[in-house]
Amino acid sequence: MKKEVNYDPKSGDDMHPNHQTNSLVLVRNRYLNEEEFQRFLSLARSVATYDPEQKVWVFSRKKIISAAERGILKQILDELQNYAQFNRRAVESLLAHKKAKGFEAKIYFNPLSIQFSAHPPEPLVQALLPYVSRREDKVLYISATRHLKDAIRVLENFEVIVHLPAPINEIFKAKITRENGNLYVRFSFIPRDVLEELRAACTLIYRIEKPVLSPSGDFEGVKIIERKIKAYNVIWREKAFVAPVGLLDRVTSTLRNNGYNVEIDIKVLPDLEISLKPDFV
Repeated sequence: MKKEVNYDPKSGDDMHPNHQTNSLVLVRNRYLNEEEFQRFLSLARSVATYDPEQKVWVFSRKKIISAAERGILKQILDELQNYAQFNRRAVESLLAHKKAKGFEAKIYFNPLSIQFSAHPPEPLVQALLPYVSRREDKVLYISATRHLKDAIRVLENFEVIVHLPAPINEIFKAKITRENGNLYVRFSFIPRDVLEELRAACTLIYRIEKPVLSPSGDFEGVKIIERKIKAYNVIWREKAFVAPVGLLDRVTSTLRNNGYNVEIDIKVLPDLEISLKPDFV
């Protein structure tokens, strides 16, 4: 019986459903035995590069062109489909698109968008569409902050010069501290969509029962009324989101789901040394 290989550090957890939205990502469609897994790695390395941060294999334009020039691209893609799911049309479009080398793109926040120095070639726009909510002339609006890294990867694959307001690692870094009994989440930038998700996560909902009486005062039942408590605050000058300590799990989960690297710097408070002397009168 052959050994089943479910996960390997070299390949990453590429079967995670969050990776299926990227049209240039290889997603294994089943568990592979040792022989199949090694063959998958060999094929993947010939047309893709491994992203250790996202733990996924991403098709490389240079490797795709190289394989096509050697006349082996079709064979590789045909065999890869036995092991992985991918958007073949998007991969093959890397061969046909007009080079965007020399183009420049600036990333802006609030609203999160890409502004090009000139009208981008249509294949580039098509490759970005999975991460875009709308297009206006030379500006593409990214649908969610969690898609920013994927959009930048596409731009770099098309050899576009990308200008960011800060290094990407700083943009996706959130530091959590405890001050005056509250959590303080500090950002380099606070994207609107991430802020709305944090607000929703830190809105507490409870329900109360209100008796329903007839015109004559007889009890007829109860009515459930929903109440909400907004257990958060935003300090814009500090680029900070504030919430109760008890909501730490909700906050960290929301941030990580949006691709943030969360640094938690919460020191354990020292024990209180109180000398108690029994004094019974």
